[in-house]
Amino acid sequence: MFTSKKIILFLCLFLTACGYQPLYTLIDEDISKISVGKVKMRKVVHKVGERRAAQTVYKKLSQAFNGDGKYKVNVDMLETVSTLAIRRDATDQRSALNLNAYLDIIDTTSGNTIFETTLTSSVAYNVEDTPFATDAGKERAKTSAAIALSDEIIRTVSLYFRQKKAVK
Repeated sequence: MFTSKKIILFLCLFLTACGYQPLYTLIDEDISKISVGKVKMRKVVHKVGERRAAQTVYKKLSQAFNGDGKYKVNVDMLETVSTLAIRRDATDQRSALNLNAYLDIIDTTSGNTIFETTLTSSVAYNVEDTPFATDAGKERAKTSAAIALSDEIIRTVSLYFRQKKAVK
């Protein structure tokens, strides 16, 4: 009969035989050289909670990239809202909050941008009859989109440095 130890051992042997390698094995030294530069929102009108998504992204990136600063990760974010569904009376029923991030990595020794890309995260929320419920749903959608965007940024930066390391 198979025990859990035998199954885990089999899976480890099977995965290594297929050429599987964990994402972070080749980039440990490069990760320790990455720090977070600027994380900011575009088109800020100075409303309460407007920069909360940028704060969430900055917090998650700071936990992942707290290196010595040879490389700086900068994120410029834009928030948009689009309608997904409308009611019969032509009012919104469901909306999507979209966070677009313009990501660049700068080599601080030379000052050159070594990588840049655009990433997007989108989360839907209901437009309720009461404004408070709609605002609460929108704030939750903003937080979820910011967390998903942070994870995508971390994954994209890690993949870039892994590819860069594999080429060397």
